[in-house]
Amino acid sequence: MIKRLLTGFAVLTTAASWVWSQSLYNHPELEWMTLETGHFYVHYHAGAERTARVTASVAESIYEPVTRLYDYEPDTKIHFVIRDHDDQSNGAAFYYDNKIELWAPAMDFALRGTHHWLLNVITHEFSHMISMGAARKAPRQIPAVYLQWLDYEKEKRPDVIHGYPRTLVSLPLAGTVMPVWFAEGMAQYHARGVHHDTWDSHRDMLLRTAVREKALLPPHEMSRFGKTSLGNERVYNQGYALTLYLVDRFGESVLPRLVEALRPLNRIRFTAALESVTGLSEAELYRQWVQWLENGYEQSGESWTEGEILESAGEANFFPVFSPDGRYLAYVSSRGRDYMSQSSVWIFDRREGKARKTISRVTSPAGWSPDGKHLVYSSNRDRGRHGSRYHDLYVYNLETRKEKRLTRDLRAHSPAWGPGGMLACIIENDGTSNLFLLNTEGDSLRSLTAFKAGEQLFAPRWMSDSTLVFTIGGAFQGRDIAMIHISGGQWEYLLKTAHDERDAVPGLDGECVYYSSDATGAFNIYRLHLPTGERHQLTHVPGGAFMPAVRGDTLCYALFTADGYRIAKREGLSPLSARTVTSPYFRIKPEKRPIDIAVDTSLTAKPYQPVFSKLAFLPRIMMDYPQKLKLGTYFYGSDFLDRISVLGGAAANFGGDMDLFGIFEYRRWRPTLFVEAYHQTRHFRQDDVDYRFNLMEVDAGADWRLGDNNVLRTAAIFSRYSAGMRFTDQGLDFKFSYIYHLGTVLQARWNHRAIRGALNADIAPSSGRIMTLDIQAAWQRFLRDFKIHQDFGTLVEVYEPYHYWQLLMDWTEYVPSPVSGHSLAIRVKGGWIDRRVEGFYHLFGGGLDGMKGYPYYSLEGRNLIHLGLAYRMPLFRRMRLRLGFMDLEKLYVSVYGDAGNAWSGGSFPGWKRDVGVQLRLSMLNFYAYPMKVFFDAAYGLDEFVTRKQTYGREWRFYFGMLFDFLR
Repeated sequence: MIKRLLTGFAVLTTAASWVWSQSLYNHPELEWMTLETGHFYVHYHAGAERTARVTASVAESIYEPVTRLYDYEPDTKIHFVIRDHDDQSNGAAFYYDNKIELWAPAMDFALRGTHHWLLNVITHEFSHMISMGAARKAPRQIPAVYLQWLDYEKEKRPDVIHGYPRTLVSLPLAGTVMPVWFAEGMAQYHARGVHHDTWDSHRDMLLRTAVREKALLPPHEMSRFGKTSLGNERVYNQGYALTLYLVDRFGESVLPRLVEALRPLNRIRFTAALESVTGLSEAELYRQWVQWLENGYEQSGESWTEGEILESAGEANFFPVFSPDGRYLAYVSSRGRDYMSQSSVWIFDRREGKARKTISRVTSPAGWSPDGKHLVYSSNRDRGRHGSRYHDLYVYNLETRKEKRLTRDLRAHSPAWGPGGMLACIIENDGTSNLFLLNTEGDSLRSLTAFKAGEQLFAPRWMSDSTLVFTIGGAFQGRDIAMIHISGGQWEYLLKTAHDERDAVPGLDGECVYYSSDATGAFNIYRLHLPTGERHQLTHVPGGAFMPAVRGDTLCYALFTADGYRIAKREGLSPLSARTVTSPYFRIKPEKRPIDIAVDTSLTAKPYQPVFSKLAFLPRIMMDYPQKLKLGTYFYGSDFLDRISVLGGAAANFGGDMDLFGIFEYRRWRPTLFVEAYHQTRHFRQDDVDYRFNLMEVDAGADWRLGDNNVLRTAAIFSRYSAGMRFTDQGLDFKFSYIYHLGTVLQARWNHRAIRGALNADIAPSSGRIMTLDIQAAWQRFLRDFKIHQDFGTLVEVYEPYHYWQLLMDWTEYVPSPVSGHSLAIRVKGGWIDRRVEGFYHLFGGGLDGMKGYPYYSLEGRNLIHLGLAYRMPLFRRMRLRLGFMDLEKLYVSVYGDAGNAWSGGSFPGWKRDVGVQLRLSMLNFYAYPMKVFFDAAYGLDEFVTRKQTYGREWRFYFGMLFDFLR
């Protein structure tokens, strides 16, 4: 129990910058190098040098204008960490660590336009570093202060100092307070003259549809993430839009003035800072902005041609493509899921009017084989030898319903099935795309292009037996359409204008190419007649039309609405008149200007040497047993690659009670090596005798990653518990100390966690499981008596040895309910010790993590069984309630019952039962800290006696406020 008490708060309160930045796998195979510039270090691994050198040049070019805007410079050089060992696109700014992590692959996200990836993401994350750093209320080494409360069960047993915890509260007081919309808005705005992100047609589409369909996020929803993919993107989008509005109305200086106004310690809400700078409350600013939007997007008497909706479920419905015979339409959909990344291939039968799910976890368009019996596609569902997750190509047989993997770790996506079993695809490395050909066996790989400067290619399609059409991303905003002959030679533009043209699909007649363009300010489908060069608009939609598929006179496409992308159909291909979409942002959006990236090739790369960030401290003010104030701190730190990290804590009260722990991790090899040390001191007084207990434990071992959902811990655990007493007798002081437990345990513990990602997975998971299997071989010694030392005449301990095996299993299965938003949790927990042991080593089955209707120590023995059933349902799915620095989000109720017991030897003594109800509240503190609050009332249905103490038939209560629910 000592470990659970000392580290429980720390694990649930450690700053996100320490936890997020650690990759799932350690990647010891990577060789790291470092570039150094005047203001930055750039760390990269082999294979990512181009991205690293561009990063170094871009970062230096933006340093001065961004730091000048906010009148703030970091106290050390910023460390960039460049990663290209997984096919993912992201960036993250750890502004308390002076570190930025970037992934080399460019982002291709259906809710955003195409910009120069590195210019955009480097400036975005660096703007975070500077704007958030300038808003800090305390030194960089103090991200937050924690108020904590630990209360315990009232224990009846005389051999227990205090009961098991029943109250766990850890409340952070944030060192930076800023709503997400404003933080992201500033990061997207960048600074005057450094607008590497701009207001484009995608951003306008999201905002325009939200205004038109009354789907704008209200201010409190703009202040946090935790939504569906579309909802989270609207936080970014509306944040950028509102920031541009602020700058247009009050000037660019409004941004640093607002940042400065957020700095005082007592400034806990953004609206107070806004009023002090602009004279407007957050609610009033929002109201005026919405009015401005409605006036700017007003379309009187507009006539739209959106077509017939074929698929409306899910936020993502992409890449429609007809089968060769025209009967079926395959598309990629997130139907039935909350996030766009949870996509699968669905096939719509045009004759029957029904769609069925065919292939799960598909990340690119699916292509039909010429005979219509197979689909080719890419997926990154399988990890490679080193744990990297790359896109690879697969073929699915529609008749046998079997899948064949064509490639391994090729980083290939967007396949197109051509003549003679030939496949065209895109392969990415170091942030650059190229076209390749291979056969349907996955070999005979041949390159068609040789781009080297970060060019981005998309969706190749066969125009003929020898020609491919594809989309290419420009150096800055937008895309163009190009073509290439597979025999080799230079590629050429098919369509290159000032607009964004994408999703090119050749017609069956070979004379037309269908594509999507934002020529009118909104994306629509167009037809290019190759012999004449004529272009005709085929749709006119209020949102956007993308990814055309044509068969005869039928046009299918992905239609964007305020609820996401739908698969739509239009019969007839007669041209429509072009009509321009108006937007208030086309007037005030930052000017896009080309910037040449002068990459400094003279920078010398040196082997990476571990460089450590400054230790961060999280001061703690805590109420603990026996209702005494305890002061202390957590601390954490690591090198900038997270190969070496430390997490620890110290706290003490004025009575001499002390808690100390430290965890050291070494991630240089495939397993994570660790050493953990714990020390706890407790004092109490009884019958004029002062008692002191010292509990010490050291764990050493390795954590082995066995896939995304499994971790195996192998460890050796050494523990030493001692006690002492002090008393006065006839005016004389007496002291006596002894060791009452010495132990060595070899442990193998398997943890499995596979919870399906969903909007309510944090508060009421509806699919998946959490499992723990713990096997221990124990060599314990417990104090039995004392004897007189034959040489010195002093008392020495006499121990009883206990050598035994212990097995623990805990399995919680989450099951969906037929009622939307409801879920069921089934728990099976068991334990077994193979021989008689001292009661000190027994298994315990009550309390906060067991049968809550009974105290922790009331159910004990060498055998343990616990069956639990909990039904969870929402009381308020969206509370939209703001209390001071707290934003209350969701409130659920859980009704549960348990049956179980613990016993030693003999037959099973019968079931103990309890029932209870739990309130589960999800909220956000200071715009940044996700907090989970629970309150339990549980009643033990059975009355029984253990160690002369009566338990059961009483209400027991529990309370907690942590970063996550306990289960």
